[in-house]
Amino acid sequence: MPEGGVHGFRNESGEPASMLLLFTRGGPREDYVETIADAARRESMDEADRTEFFLRHDTFWV
Repeated sequence: MPEGGVHGFRNESGEPASMLLLFTRGGPREDYVETIADAARRESMDEADRTEFFLRHDTFWV
């Protein structure tokens, strides 16, 4: 995906689906993966923190 490109995923089958995302260490997304893991363990992000984090990582949930 080119920088700044918009992409998304959707299950249109009507059946349950799963998705595997793989990020490798050392890449520009390392902070994303580490912060998400930490937040999941501690549930430490409030709404303002989440908004800033997702904006910083160009991630928009729709």
